[in-house]
Amino acid sequence: MYNIIKRQYNSIIQEVIRINEEVQRELDLLVQKIRETVSSVQKI
Repeated sequence: MYNIIKRQYNSIIQEVIRINEEVQRELDLLVQKIRETVSSVQKI
C-alpha cells in the first residue's frame, strides 16, 4: 500500500516538475517578446 502511494506521489512530482519547466519556457518567451516590443517602441 505504502509503495503504491509513494509511486503515485513520485509520478505526480515528476509531472509538476515537467509542467513547471514548460511554464518557465513560456514565460521566457513572453519576456523576450515584451522586451522586443519595448525596444521597438523606444526607437519610434
